[in-house]
Amino acid sequence: MVNFLSPDEGRSPEELRNVYGTDLNDRLVAVKEKYDPENMFRLNHNTVRA
Repeated sequence: MVNFLSPDEGRSPEELRNVYGTDLNDRLVAVKEKYDPENMFRLNHNTVRA
């Protein structure tokens, strides 16, 4: 679960893809690109396209 990741886990887009799974990660990236194109909300486990 993403809520229980330490700050050292899920730091790269590839690591987050493994946590979420490919399908869910792709959906999250699409939503992020649509509603946050400037990446304002990035101080978390940032979901971006790899």
